[in-house]
Amino acid sequence: MKIYTWEEGMKAKQGIATLSIVCVFIFGVLALWGLRTGWIEVFVGSLMFAGGIAVLAVNRLDTFRAFGPAFIVDAKQNVLGYYPEGGYVRKRELKEGGGKIIPHKLGPIDEKRQLRAVVDGKIMTVCVRARVFCHAKKHQLYFDKFLRSVRGAAPTPNEIVGNLLAVFLRQNESALPGMYDTQGQDSCLVMELLVGDLLAGYLLDELASSALQLDGVGCKVDVETSSIS
Repeated sequence: MKIYTWEEGMKAKQGIATLSIVCVFIFGVLALWGLRTGWIEVFVGSLMFAGGIAVLAVNRLDTFRAFGPAFIVDAKQNVLGYYPEGGYVRKRELKEGGGKIIPHKLGPIDEKRQLRAVVDGKIMTVCVRARVFCHAKKHQLYFDKFLRSVRGAAPTPNEIVGNLLAVFLRQNESALPGMYDTQGQDSCLVMELLVGDLLAGYLLDELASSALQLDGVGCKVDVETSSIS
């Protein structure tokens, strides 16, 4: 499934619209000429062609679905990507792939490192505290281990969370230096996830009981007071 940026989507739509307008104009002129000359066959034929092209153009333009900031997930709930600027996707490709657009806007990453992500219902706040003594680039390794640990404890629900974390980390590497305090101070990444009723309590229990080791350094996963409403 191809995701078009706003620029790509607009260019594609403008191309269809421009070609359609030119064709409708040409057949419109032919229709008028046929009407003025009394050539009814040309008039009717041109009018039909112009109308057909106009309908076809509207249908073609409607194949593009515009979306704002959103996560795109496939049929298995794997996050294909986060598109903060939004874009366009072809409706047919989205439907055939069983994909889903989960509208959401990540707010600015403040001093608390907050990320609000939509999955589907309730709000869960997870705070990952870790005392890490390593190069900042190792954050991917650390979270890979964290995600594998979580995935091993539960099936699909945690994979959703894991994918959201992975996408966030991949697309925000430069925004996470505060996660890795070389002085050994605790740092925190706060994520607010919207999850279902049953899923919320389950994930809180699983994440709260998770304990990790990274290169011999103890990493504690601490779930803060959850705001489930």
